[in-house]
Amino acid sequence: MRSVLAMAAIVAVAGGAQAASITNVVTMNGAGSEPGVGQIYSALTGISLANNAVNQVGAGSGSVGIGTNTIAGRVSDDLDGVWFDGTIDVGFAALYWGNANQAQGSANHSFGVTQDNGAVSTLFNAGPSHATTLGDVFTGLGPFPTTSELRFVAQNAASGVTANSDADNNAGRDRMITFDITGLETLNVSAFGGIDIDLTALPALGEGKGTFLLFFETGSDNDFQDLVVLAHNVGFGRNVPIIPLPSAAGLGFLGLAGLAARRRR
Repeated sequence: MRSVLAMAAIVAVAGGAQAASITNVVTMNGAGSEPGVGQIYSALTGISLANNAVNQVGAGSGSVGIGTNTIAGRVSDDLDGVWFDGTIDVGFAALYWGNANQAQGSANHSFGVTQDNGAVSTLFNAGPSHATTLGDVFTGLGPFPTTSELRFVAQNAASGVTANSDADNNAGRDRMITFDITGLETLNVSAFGGIDIDLTALPALGEGKGTFLLFFETGSDNDFQDLVVLAHNVGFGRNVPIIPLPSAAGLGFLGLAGLAARRRR
């Protein structure tokens, strides 16, 4: 596995205290020959999720994982817009890039982070025109100031569309959905021609942190698989207290920052 040093962010989690909010994946089966969100999630995690079952909190939950951990699945969309509180040793990786109606996709993207809605700091570029391989993991470096609000940003080089994790920065349109996969041991990125990721070999999770899949919509078809990113060892929420979650309740999320020093494992 390839690694790079990147950076880190954020805090916390949520439970049943907040009403669930779901942004619907409209083109559930993917455009043309592209796979849908459910197919991509199932291939990567080994947890069965039908394309037409993704639009609910807890979708994709399952008992696959480390020990007795239960994978929590789809996160409520009112939780994953703004991130807080830096930590150390966060990992990110591109897992799939969509578009052009191809099974393995052909879209070039940049992925980055903003602090307090400032300029975007690019963390990596992904797609067939870039050296980044599906499954390349960027880890390390951090943290951001704990007073900063963090937002994650994917930009499609072809369409020019920028997808911000905060819907307020997309004219009110939510362009990112999140799945909590904390406890999963392996991501099967080779299903899309990439490098499988041994999640147990990544930095140990800090308190209140988790492992997440981010699905971005950077086009107009609302299939939410134009760029899929792993975010490891992060937490989310607007100062929401950390609550242990049994299974499909709403959960934690990500954080990040600047690149540095590549190494190959």
